[in-house]
Amino acid sequence: MVNKKRSRELDGDGIQVGNSEEIVRHKQKDMNNAPDGVQFRSPAEFFAENKNIAGFDNPGKSLYTTIRELVENGLDAAESQSVLPDIEVFIEELSMSSYQALTSCSLDVTQRSDPTLFKANRSQKKKKTTHSQKKNSVSKTAADSEDSEVDEIAENADDLTTASNIFRVTVKDNGSGMPHDSIPHMMGRVLAGTKYCVRQNRGKFGLGSKMALIWAKMSTGIPIRIHSKQASLLSTSDYTLDIDISKNVPNIIAESRKTAALPFGTTKECSGTRVQLVIEGNWSSYRAKIVQYFRQMAVITPYARFKLQFVS
Repeated sequence: MVNKKRSRELDGDGIQVGNSEEIVRHKQKDMNNAPDGVQFRSPAEFFAENKNIAGFDNPGKSLYTTIRELVENGLDAAESQSVLPDIEVFIEELSMSSYQALTSCSLDVTQRSDPTLFKANRSQKKKKTTHSQKKNSVSKTAADSEDSEVDEIAENADDLTTASNIFRVTVKDNGSGMPHDSIPHMMGRVLAGTKYCVRQNRGKFGLGSKMALIWAKMSTGIPIRIHSKQASLLSTSDYTLDIDISKNVPNIIAESRKTAALPFGTTKECSGTRVQLVIEGNWSSYRAKIVQYFRQMAVITPYARFKLQFVS
């Protein structure tokens, strides 16, 4: 008797993947055949609820881990084709207006265009609670305090628009690039990767960049943007994608493959990947640790070039 095993498709880059609909169908079939009381959970769902396992304990550490995972992915990609790594990291602190434009929704922290409109209502509420004999004096005191509060709100109006703790992280490398059809699986499916057969490498389990995507989905809800080019190919690949945490499958929002003239001074042998994420973080508390990480990486990999830029 021959046992029938579920066939898995191997893409061009050696990633074990399957058709998303087929995976969901098999998963639903397994759930229907499961004994009573037995539940199944996807790897993405497990790691989303246990973010601390992958180093996403808080916003500050999540920012640090996101940068570290993307940088090390770029180092692995460059070293895989025996070229000197060239890694550029750009961190931009977004204002509330910029973040609101990206999400196209209202935020909990809003500005009062005219703070004086709230003065009368608060004064009336306070007047009702005072004694009738001290009505005039209490009203005058309340009015003075309200005036000082209005002035303070007006002076700090600009501060409310910048203290968002939302950052756009962009990491660019000169690595091998990713095949067009493999990008959704490499960046949007937990525990999918090309390094399971590698003994020694910085990344192996296909978890780091996916956890960064999960953190972006949970903290800001903004999808990841990927631009990649392989050597010896004139075409470039662009993806905007998300992840379905419950099913552990990539959700492709936009996809394009373009063939355009190369910039002056470059050849078709040039390759690399640019990854952009918008996440919640805390630069002030983890700035020193991020800078220390790049200093240590410069010592460990003296053949690599690192560029870190922060804009607030």
